[in-house]
Amino acid sequence: MTSLKILLSKSHFLLQVPILVLMLQLMFTTVCQAVHPGCECVVFSAMFGKEEGIFKSPDFPQPYHANIDCLLYTFIANVGQIIEISFLDFDVRKTNLDCIRGDYLKIFLHLEKGEVNEYTPWDLLLCGSLGDIPALLYSSSSGLVLEFHTGSYTANASGFSGTFKFIDKKIPEIPKKPGAPEVPEIPEFPEFPKFPEFPEISEIPEDPEISKIPEIPENPKVPEIKEFPEISEIREIPEIPEIPKIPKIPNISKIERFESF
Repeated sequence: MTSLKILLSKSHFLLQVPILVLMLQLMFTTVCQAVHPGCECVVFSAMFGKEEGIFKSPDFPQPYHANIDCLLYTFIANVGQIIEISFLDFDVRKTNLDCIRGDYLKIFLHLEKGEVNEYTPWDLLLCGSLGDIPALLYSSSSGLVLEFHTGSYTANASGFSGTFKFIDKKIPEIPKKPGAPEVPEIPEFPEFPKFPEFPEISEIPEDPEISKIPEIPENPKVPEIKEFPEISEIREIPEIPEIPKIPKIPNISKIERFESF
């Protein structure tokens, strides 16, 4: 009878573990507007009071599988908050410089509700190692989405892991690099003394010692000429005699030759 109770308790415990895991998954996973119906979606929402956490690629740190068409990591913060993403590990197979032909992770930073579709423009396309990507990412609003895609080639790449935080919408502090010199704080300048306030002068008193400016006399008037004098006599200009004509030279029609005797 005792052994039967133990078996029943064990079976009850084994039944409870998957249910508990499923409940935890449902707490942080909701229905999301996917890029297309083939996408799988995991949602991290601040509505359950979880302000930070960890996200990982499938089977991390083991190599991820090929042919992952679309896996969405959706982060939804409260109103007035933004999302901070920090990658701890990143190993995604890189085939070329633009990452689009191989395995990649698309980043959507400018979202209001964490909803994307095939027409939503992405902001970053990440692949390669941890040194190839930004150390920190910040959303512009309360939504952020990561889209993971792998090609048909089976790679020996471990994938990625990182942390997320829901923080107030303000300018975040940039972490200092190890060994970087500290920037001294700029001292505050003292306030300049205020100038004394002078009493207002309503009227300027007259000074008898100030002599008046003498008046400038007017220019004498030039007498006006009412009438022009009449010209009594106009002399005639003598006529110029005609120039005598030059006689015309007769045309030489024939030139006579003179022969010497």
